[in-house]
Amino acid sequence: MILPMKKYDFLLYYGDYDNFLNKLHEIGVVQIVEKATVSTINEKLESQIDLLKRYKSAAKFIDKIVKKENIGEFKPATAVDNNTLLLQLEDINSKEDNLNHELASVRKDIQTLTPWGDFSNKRIKQIAETGYHINFFTCSHKSFIDSWKEDFNAMVVSQTSTACFFVTVTKEAKISIDADTVKLPAISLSELNAKEADINKQLSDIEQQYIAFAKDSKLSLEKESSVAQTQFDFSKVKLDTESIADDKVKLIEGWVPEAKEDKLQEMLLQDDVLYMSRVPEKDEKVPILLKNNWFTRLFEPIGELYTLPEYGEIDLTPFFAPFFMLFFGLCLGDAGYGLLIILASLVMMKRVKPKMKGILWLAFFLGTATTVMGIISGNLFGIPLIEKPWKWVVAIKEFMLDSNQLFYASLIIGAFQIIFGMIIKVFNMFKQKQPGSAISTIGWLILILGCGSTYVLSSKNIITPELSKILYITSGTLGGICILLLNNLSRKNIVKLIFGNIGSGLWGTYNMITGLLGDLLSYIRLFALGISGSVMGFVFNDLAMNLSPDIIIVKQLVMIIILVIGHAMNIFMSGLGAFVHPMRLTFVEFYKNSGFTGGGKKYKPFADTSKN
Repeated sequence: MILPMKKYDFLLYYGDYDNFLNKLHEIGVVQIVEKATVSTINEKLESQIDLLKRYKSAAKFIDKIVKKENIGEFKPATAVDNNTLLLQLEDINSKEDNLNHELASVRKDIQTLTPWGDFSNKRIKQIAETGYHINFFTCSHKSFIDSWKEDFNAMVVSQTSTACFFVTVTKEAKISIDADTVKLPAISLSELNAKEADINKQLSDIEQQYIAFAKDSKLSLEKESSVAQTQFDFSKVKLDTESIADDKVKLIEGWVPEAKEDKLQEMLLQDDVLYMSRVPEKDEKVPILLKNNWFTRLFEPIGELYTLPEYGEIDLTPFFAPFFMLFFGLCLGDAGYGLLIILASLVMMKRVKPKMKGILWLAFFLGTATTVMGIISGNLFGIPLIEKPWKWVVAIKEFMLDSNQLFYASLIIGAFQIIFGMIIKVFNMFKQKQPGSAISTIGWLILILGCGSTYVLSSKNIITPELSKILYITSGTLGGICILLLNNLSRKNIVKLIFGNIGSGLWGTYNMITGLLGDLLSYIRLFALGISGSVMGFVFNDLAMNLSPDIIIVKQLVMIIILVIGHAMNIFMSGLGAFVHPMRLTFVEFYKNSGFTGGGKKYKPFADTSKN
């Protein structure tokens, strides 16, 4: 559900302004209304934004070091100011970058000098002083001319499969020859190798500096970053504050959840602050704070991948959560894969930070749904259980569905979710005080549910043909009136009301029929993905059995390798599809039929983020 919000306007004397902001920041329940635009952002705020980006980059870098080196113990955070640790880390980063550039240059010189071997440049200069000059050339094998040996004292130093490296010894300093001149580094190959080794040692030392920095300063750097974040928050709030009465009075506007209003009221009474509070007006952009039970809250990140609901409409998270579990289980559809997901989530539960446990609990429930739906569809690591005569399988075989039954089950589940979404749409319209907009949807529900239930009852001979005929006529008539005549009651002219509603009703009928048909067929993907995953699992099992040689130990080893790699690939690909396609069904089919508007912005109070 969406928690109700209240709008607060605070009027402050400029001398009390800073003290009030500190207390507001301390209680951390008010989201300040943003008024600043790009044009009003000052130089100070730009520098703070740049500083926060640097801290964010530093945090990512240190997290990589911690993960790479598996560092688990850190020194307690200490008070540090002036961004000292950030500057220290950036200084080490700068040294590393310079060394890497220098190393790239040295390795390029080594690559250039290697074909010529290790020699002293001093010796080359000494020879030049005697009146003979040595020049270095390279060309392809075909381009090398033997007459160069007599004309220019050419001598081949080394060769590769494509190139020939040679020198000439002449009295002329420069000669014209059909080959590429090579400019060699000023130092010898042995000196370059020594320089490369020295740079590698320095880089290795820097790696140790990073490890030491992570152990000693990670928590302090986070504290320093938190201080910078707080400073930015204060600057941003001041930019969003309106000055009135010749800058003597400050006006701050903010949103507060009603559930957290008591903390603010207590602070305001203590400081005797002048304020006004009110409920949101209809067209105001109100921040969204969701409050759901422990289970439903696990699915909130999935809903946020699309958008948050608009203030005033129904939060659909509790309604799509069970469907998402069911869809995931149908798409992955293998009991063995589900058990692996459950096991992996439970094992990782004790090894992750508290904020990550919600994701692992979500994985646990999705794995549970996969296990259940895998048993129902009769799949265990690609083994079609429905075909096996095993005793424990026979006992539960009556609960299993074959491929035809799974196909129709997918359509039935889709029809149920679509109708459920239409019912939610009706309640949503009433909640948003738009009952007139819900009449057409009510008509479609009467038509679909009335005719559908009548068909089921008559086909089972529960009701007589005469009664079913009456029910068909009643459902069709009531539904038709709502759809064609009462779909828009805002028209005041009786002629426009009748003919306008009929016209828009017919157009809406066409869109509804084609839309419902397309939406319903979309749910076939639940069946298709489940079948494709089970087929791939069966194929890998078959490959493991048939490609393994009849050699003891080798046979078992090859089977294990094929099974592990094959099923790992299948879990990854099928799992990806099992996550993406239920999201598509949720965000397109279900949200559309529920009349979901969305576009809400998450509630972000003016508070100390390091406490979250």
